[in-house]
Amino acid sequence: ETRDFIHISDVVSLFELLLDIKDIFSIVNGGTGQKNNINSVVCSIRNLLLSEASIQFNNAQNAGNPIYYWASVEKLKSITPITSKDFNSGLVEYVRWANEE
Repeated sequence: ETRDFIHISDVVSLFELLLDIKDIFSIVNGGTGQKNNINSVVCSIRNLLLSEASIQFNNAQNAGNPIYYWASVEKLKSITPITSKDFNSGLVEYVRWANEE
């Protein structure tokens, strides 16, 4: 499976940008337009935690859940250049934050 992950700072920036647009009915997808493989993300988190935990997936598919999901950001790109936090550096920040909590 894949998902499109977006950093919270990018979400806040997107909201601020969209609040300034005069077209109050404009609808855009908030995302990066990049697919991230769930298995790779989980393995990255395990590695950042310096864990040797075994990772196993049950391969069950939830009804209505797409296998490959990422945002179509063409409309957003027509409004503003997309700047997003690097996924890996965001993951490092998240794991560091989680370890502190």
